[in-house]
Amino acid sequence: MELLAVVTIIGIFAAVLTSRVGRSVFADFGSGAVARELSLDLLTCQRAAIATGDNHFLRFVVGGGNVASYRMMRTTASGDVAVDAIKPISDDVTVAITAPTNDMTFRFEGQADAAYQIDIAGQNRSYRVSVVPINGAIQVTETTP
Repeated sequence: MELLAVVTIIGIFAAVLTSRVGRSVFADFGSGAVARELSLDLLTCQRAAIATGDNHFLRFVVGGGNVASYRMMRTTASGDVAVDAIKPISDDVTVAITAPTNDMTFRFEGQADAAYQIDIAGQNRSYRVSVVPINGAIQVTETTP
């Protein structure tokens, strides 16, 4: 009976700890994962533009000031064509973009059309993905204060 009581008390403590700490810890992992995924998708977009000779871009869907989802698109003579599926952003992570439009475009030489910046924030960690327009260089930096 004593063993059963000890196991029950440990289970209660674990449940309380997970409910208070767990969500913020998972959100921090999520913000890092979103930053890496966005940087890799930007790099894929840039390489696809170089390989095909067509402009490629990430189109962001913004709702309430935050990015809800995005997808890679390709500019062709007949119009814009979706290259891959829509990628949703987790609710635990806040993503904001700084760009002239909701599209981050790479030209056939790998250059970006403008200076792009994506800010990703979790509960305790923040990241910034930056794109340099002249050479299309993509940088990920942690901006946690």
